[in-house]
Amino acid sequence: MNILDTRDLNDRLEELDDLRSALEDARNELAEAGADNDDIEELEQALQDAGSCFTDEEAAELAELEAMRDEISEWRHGEALIPVSDWEEYVQELCEDCGYISKDFPWWIEIDWEKTARNVVQDYGIIDYQGETYYYRNC
Repeated sequence: MNILDTRDLNDRLEELDDLRSALEDARNELAEAGADNDDIEELEQALQDAGSCFTDEEAAELAELEAMRDEISEWRHGEALIPVSDWEEYVQELCEDCGYISKDFPWWIEIDWEKTARNVVQDYGIIDYQGETYYYRNC
């Protein structure tokens, strides 16, 4: 299962935000320097370096993460993002981990995990990240 933790995503958000700030700082320094400044080439190189670290892809990811942070109330405290494709497996493990179903449950008894997963989903929100859809606890 590829479960994401919002604390890890928050670390990535902060990393991208630092890169964006570095790019903005380099732009501002170059704009304030003036054409006759002796350090103009150095400032232009710093701007180019910062621009190569914070590309359009990074800007789009940062915007996506900021939107997610604003939507998920437990973002900083750690919320699990469960891929929709792994939902039934997650619900089964959740039921076992919470003690609702014994881990040594007899093999010959069958549980309709699809229906159980549909019942559990009412307490979860849905969000997209990097082209994949995830559930997160939303209550």
